[in-house]
Amino acid sequence: MHPFPLAAIAVLACWDSWRWTVHRLTQSPEEGLSLLFTLALLAALSLPRLIKRSQPLRIDLVPLTAMLALHAGLNAANAPPILQSAIATTALAYLFYRAAHDMAPPPAFWGLIALSMPVLPSLQFVLGYPLRVVSASLTVTLLNLQGVPITRDGTYVTVAGETAQFDAPCSGIAMLWALVLVTLMAAVITRLSLAKLSLALLLTVTVAIAANALRVSSLLYATTVLGTSEPPWLHEAVGLAAFAVSAVLLAAGLRNPWFIVPTRVLP
Repeated sequence: MHPFPLAAIAVLACWDSWRWTVHRLTQSPEEGLSLLFTLALLAALSLPRLIKRSQPLRIDLVPLTAMLALHAGLNAANAPPILQSAIATTALAYLFYRAAHDMAPPPAFWGLIALSMPVLPSLQFVLGYPLRVVSASLTVTLLNLQGVPITRDGTYVTVAGETAQFDAPCSGIAMLWALVLVTLMAAVITRLSLAKLSLALLLTVTVAIAANALRVSSLLYATTVLGTSEPPWLHEAVGLAAFAVSAVLLAAGLRNPWFIVPTRVLP
């Protein structure tokens, strides 16, 4: 059995979801980058093995059938299109992964597919305010350690006689989302177990929150305490520096054999 005929059936069965996905991504192309990178990663892991394979493929149709049935039920119930699209994408990715590797995908596979969908606006809506409060609290602590008199009231901070609000970009959702996505990609390649994946995600969240607090406190220190004029590139430059630092710290943590050891690296 070859997966391409099954893939065609899966695409046709979820045609409305694929059409919605394409329309959504044409309206907001930047939201499609994560899905593009995810599919490219899974294709790089699966297609070479499918091309070189000489033995007949044995695909477990039960999970695939269950996902297609779930999609049909969600469609009949008029569930949110993004949820239907996630099920359609998962079914297609699962089909090729299972066919190429003769094994179920690792736990990170499911999280990677979910996070590669255009979920950033929803994450900002759900987690934005709590993370803004956390970032504000950590920023106040960091600046107080530097001897800077700063107070916080909710998501507002007052420093050097000026009051600033922690708005949506200050929540660090984008950095957290990007780092978690990279961690999930690495976990798919190394096939981390669920326990090790949980540790990896805990480390990722911790590093992302700390790096975002460092980014915001650096901006506040430069603009309010030092009185530095704010050039248009300052936010982007400090943000890139914070992301680079967080990525290096995360890579060092994940490579530490006392913390996480890959279960199995895919060839």
